[in-house]
Amino acid sequence: MLPEEPPDEEEIARQLDEARRNAAWMTAEQAFESAGATGPRFELGFTAMDKMLEGGIYAGTVTTCQGKPGIGKTMYLTQVALHLAETCAVACLFADEGVRGALITLGQQMGVPRNDLIAREPSAIKRAIDALNDRRPFFRLIRPSHPRAAIESFFEDFIRLAPPGMQKVALIDSGQRIRLQDMKPREGQFEGIGRRFETIRDISVDHSIISLVVSQVNRGQYRKKA
Repeated sequence: MLPEEPPDEEEIARQLDEARRNAAWMTAEQAFESAGATGPRFELGFTAMDKMLEGGIYAGTVTTCQGKPGIGKTMYLTQVALHLAETCAVACLFADEGVRGALITLGQQMGVPRNDLIAREPSAIKRAIDALNDRRPFFRLIRPSHPRAAIESFFEDFIRLAPPGMQKVALIDSGQRIRLQDMKPREGQFEGIGRRFETIRDISVDHSIISLVVSQVNRGQYRKKA
C-alpha cells in the first residue's frame, strides 16, 4: 500500500482556516477577522438605497426583503444580484419559483418579454442567455429539487466552485421553502424558519458571503413569543 501524499500548501491553508473558523475561543483580533461584516461596501445598484446605506452593504451580511406575495420582492433582489454579478460570484437558489420561474424573472430583468420567455421562443431564450453571460463571470443556479440544494450543501458547493478572490453573493428565494440537511418532521413553522435564517446568517458571517433572501414572514415571527 502506497503512503498518502502530504497535503500541498493550499490544502494546509484551507485546513488551518477551517480550524480557525471552528475554534470556540478567539482573541480580539481573531474575532474581528471572523466577524465578516468588515471591508468595503458593495453597491446594490439603486442610487437612493445605496445613499441611505452610505455606499451599500458589507460582506458577511444577510439582507432580507420581506412583504406580501406579488409586490416585487423577488424582482428587486434579482436586480440587486444581477448588478453585483458584474464584479462578484453569484449563486441562486430559487426554491419557490423553481428554475423555470427563475429564468423568466431573470430574462425579464434583461429586457426580454415575459410572454416570449413563457412560450420558450428560441430567440428570446438566446437573448436572455447572452445578456446573463455578458459581463457576469460567475452566475450559477442550482436545481431546488436536487439533494445538494439544502442550505448547508448549497453554500458548501458555492464556496468550492466560486473563483478564488471573488466576493460571493447568494440569492435565496424564499426563506420559507429552502431545506435544511436535518429537517425535523415535528418542528413548528416558526422554529423551522428561525433555524433556516440562523444557518444562512452563520454561514454568511463565517465565509464573508453577501446573502440576499426573499421572505414573506416578518422577522419578529421567526420564533414563537414566550
